Amino acid sequence: MTLNETTGFSLVNGGVTHQIFQKLGRCERPEQLFRRTAVACALISWLPLLILSVAENVAWGDKVSIPFLYDFAAYTRFLIAVPMLVMAESLIGPRLAEVAAHFIGSGRIAEENYPAYAEAVDEAVRLRDSKLGEGIVLIITLASSVTAVLTLVPTVSNWRWMTSDTGVTQTFAAWWYVIISIPVFQFLLYRWFFRMFIWSRFLYRMSRLDLKLMPTHPDRVGGIAFVGTNQRFFAIITFALGATFAGIYANEIIYENISIYTIRIPMALLAFLLVFLIQLPGLFFFVMLRKAKRRGVFTYGTLALRYTSEFQEKWIDGKHPADEQLIGSSDIQSLADMGNSYSVIHDMRIVPFELRSTIWLAAAFSLPLFPLLLTVMPLNEILQTIVKLLA
Repeated sequence: MTLNETTGFSLVNGGVTHQIFQKLGRCERPEQLFRRTAVACALISWLPLLILSVAENVAWGDKVSIPFLYDFAAYTRFLIAVPMLVMAESLIGPRLAEVAAHFIGSGRIAEENYPAYAEAVDEAVRLRDSKLGEGIVLIITLASSVTAVLTLVPTVSNWRWMTSDTGVTQTFAAWWYVIISIPVFQFLLYRWFFRMFIWSRFLYRMSRLDLKLMPTHPDRVGGIAFVGTNQRFFAIITFALGATFAGIYANEIIYENISIYTIRIPMALLAFLLVFLIQLPGLFFFVMLRKAKRRGVFTYGTLALRYTSEFQEKWIDGKHPADEQLIGSSDIQSLADMGNSYSVIHDMRIVPFELRSTIWLAAAFSLPLFPLLLTVMPLNEILQTIVKLLA
């Protein structure tokens, strides 16, 4: 593969599923394909459940404790999370392609490392297009769907399981839910985890190269801030999962009388693990950034010492020429520039992402959970609490 070919690397425009969507969608523009696919997946997952629930008289009414139209998890999982997991491709894909190309375009990779870069891209493309990879994702999806059906026992009757004196009876909607709806959701989700693995593997290989890091680069990450900055677009994934969990726990809080306080620890752990998984690739650059910062501190520290010593000798000790005045001299500005350069090195981060991007990812996961607070605390009390924290 030539260098020009490698710069077109995309994480999402490939694979068996993507090719199937392209053939079925027949769209000239990628945005149209993603929109149509998102709508189709949402309808396939949700609409048949509605029709079957209506047919069996469990869409509303008091035949079951949780009718279909009152099931928060069905809305958040199939009408929010599913389309967002599809539309995430149109948001995340182009950004990651820019990151992959920018390693070359920014000059961070020396010419002698071009073959290693090309090999990393080749590997990523092979994994993206791997039939075995998507096959494994499909197997995991089917296995987890079957496991969920066999292990999860309903505590209250709902549109999927109707309880009676004779036992638990599954509805027709439950079969569509198990065979089609849940596998669609899980496949889209697990496929993203597979893609995140591919992207992490690619960034790991980039971190093994001898990148040209400049300690005085104004991005304060040696010139590779673009790596961590674009990870924040994974917030659409964290939001989709946050919405899913919000719907699940909303059912438990409202219909099963579970306290919201009992779910704060698992929700915090889920948020932490998800954000950690997304930000993990940035940690691969920790060693090289730490070395670059240390090297910069010594190198520019020596240069700064030499310059400030000459400045001291010239202007403080009075050894400047008699006809040269301090006012109008460029020495002061040069001294300030030297100080600013050293401050940039001193403030240089040793990971290519900022704390605020991590907070952004966590906030995207937590935002759909906010309505759950309204079940135990009025909105005015929540706002007063926020004001007290900020005041």
